[in-house]
Amino acid sequence: PVGTAPSGTDGSPALAGTAVALACAASSPLAVFLSNELRGYSLLLLLTATSLLAFWRVAESARWGAPGAFPPEAPSPVGWAAHEHRRRVVLLIATNVLLVYAHYFGWLVVLAELGAALAWARRAVRASLSSAAASGIAFAPWALAVARSAAATPTPLANVDWIARPRIADVPRFYDALVARVLAPSLAPAGAVVVLAVVGWLLATLVWRGPSGHRARATV
Repeated sequence: PVGTAPSGTDGSPALAGTAVALACAASSPLAVFLSNELRGYSLLLLLTATSLLAFWRVAESARWGAPGAFPPEAPSPVGWAAHEHRRRVVLLIATNVLLVYAHYFGWLVVLAELGAALAWARRAVRASLSSAAASGIAFAPWALAVARSAAATPTPLANVDWIARPRIADVPRFYDALVARVLAPSLAPAGAVVVLAVVGWLLATLVWRGPSGHRARATV
């Protein structure tokens, strides 16, 4: 029945079982080792999604200041739009600072947003540059500490010595991994074709529309 404890009258056996399960998970060497990997990548994924959403919102509000965005007889929304745009820029900067600290792969997202602003949303370039600059300033102490630690270590790259030097035949495997296939080496070219086809289409679209995308939408 709904509301009935799984065992006993107060559910204490169920609570005890839960406590034992949690204790086993928390003390498992394998679980602890893998959690060190999962926490970082989960946070990276969360902040990446948040950063992309924040960038999209900044690109949207950056267009509000364009001539004709608001009718001249209603000046009050213009002030509100400027305030909202500044708020969104601050949110983007804060998110990207956390992103690069969560994982250095976060720099790929920051640079991708800057490239997207240069290609498709020129009005958001200043915000993207501010975000990249703030992230760089915040990231500098950590990078300096890592550089000093690496300089004082006899073999700073010992943790990646197990990685073999890639061959030309391994290149398709990289693109195959980008689409999460990695089924067999013989099928790797299929993943490479998918990724390169999408990249080629994006480049062709960029060339066709021009740097500012004026053929598709003049205010973007």
